[in-house]
Amino acid sequence: MCQTRVPHWHNTCNENTPNAGSQQTVDSFSDINGAAGNFLSFEFATFVYSCAGGSFSFTIDNADDIALAWFGDVACGDFEKNNNQTFASYTGGPGKVTFTTTLVAEQYFPIRLIYANAAGPASLDLNVVGPNGTIADNLFYPAPCDGSNAFVPFGTEATAGRTCVST
Repeated sequence: MCQTRVPHWHNTCNENTPNAGSQQTVDSFSDINGAAGNFLSFEFATFVYSCAGGSFSFTIDNADDIALAWFGDVACGDFEKNNNQTFASYTGGPGKVTFTTTLVAEQYFPIRLIYANAAGPASLDLNVVGPNGTIADNLFYPAPCDGSNAFVPFGTEATAGRTCVST
């Protein structure tokens, strides 16, 4: 049975800087907005759950400097810069792009977003709009609650076979 209200999970982003040992975990995109620094990168890997299914639009907005996204099987599989399904970058102002796809009701849909900032102010927003309007962030899950799959830890994809794995 599909739940109309699900528990809230905090997703994590990995922040990587050139300095060894400087990786840290942040709880949300609000930790990115307003940040400033050289050579920041974040990976956001999550699953979206929808009771209804239908057409969903994923909008990357205010990307300063660049954000690349992979959806569905590609998000769990062989994701590379040249096979991203959408990207937004700073070109005279923060970039914005929308990717639309159809989700199946009562299934978890994987999303992987990698963001980077080379210098100066950093910003990034991700909004999801479904058939019934904007999707609340409490429908983003770090792993499906049904235990079906999970993302392997960032940086271990090559040794783990670059797929979502059963938990």
